Amino acid sequence: MRQFAGWQAPFYSFWSKSFYVDVAKNWSGLAYLYLFVLLCFTWLFMSIKSGMDFSYQADHFVKPWIQQFPVITVNKGILSIDQSSPYTVKNANGEAIITFDTSEKPMASTKAPGILLVTKKTVIFKASELDKQIIEQSKDPTLAARYRKTPTPDQDMDLFSTVDHAVIDQNTVNQLIGNVKKSVAFFVFLIFLPLGLIFCLLQSLIYGLFAMAIASANQINLTYGTAVRLATITLTPVLLIDALLHIRNLVSLLPGPSSLLWSPVALAITVGYIIFAVRANIIDPNQKSQPVNS
Repeated sequence: MRQFAGWQAPFYSFWSKSFYVDVAKNWSGLAYLYLFVLLCFTWLFMSIKSGMDFSYQADHFVKPWIQQFPVITVNKGILSIDQSSPYTVKNANGEAIITFDTSEKPMASTKAPGILLVTKKTVIFKASELDKQIIEQSKDPTLAARYRKTPTPDQDMDLFSTVDHAVIDQNTVNQLIGNVKKSVAFFVFLIFLPLGLIFCLLQSLIYGLFAMAIASANQINLTYGTAVRLATITLTPVLLIDALLHIRNLVSLLPGPSSLLWSPVALAITVGYIIFAVRANIIDPNQKSQPVNS
């Protein structure tokens, strides 16, 4: 009979030897279900935080340049604006973001300020300019060196040829951003939860082999299934700490310096807990705590 309920695992997994004894003996078939529930819980909060961060960025950095947006009209694949051309939209810091040039002979993309050059027929995404901004703003020398070594080519996109008639103004763009703001948290949860689950499942299978090695070194007969179960539960401390770091904006969801620093620390913590969990069963396999109803 289980001595610890699933809802107690996030607490006892940090320190209790008897908890890991109970997991090894009585949690057969429950580890992956527990992992799924734990990931749902952590990603719920991280998704909400991501939505709040996106809303803040949209309100403080995107809206100022949207207020400069011209009225765009696309008629039979040809784009026009209600401003004299060329027309440049700048961000809150006064840096060029988009240049509209709907003249018959638009300027070359290399001469156009900003990341996007919009002509009457195409949109040119100036990846090289984006790379330049990343290099200027990045504090990671490795990232900067990679962009300098392999600059991304500009992309010429035909977005209007299939459009018969459309009008885009500031209200349209604001409505679009508002809809995105409402759905960011949902899509972050929908995308990162299954990815996180797959990653943790693969980790548990690999860590299970490590747990088997620790058990063998300490002369205990541990099945691979039990080893994987212990390894799965030992992911709890790192998953909770990781969620807290993301919520506090100390670690980014995307690869970067903070993530690279946290990854080896997370690995060391997990390995330490695997050793702790296996040795808890070796040192005192009959150890029990006060029964708790499941």
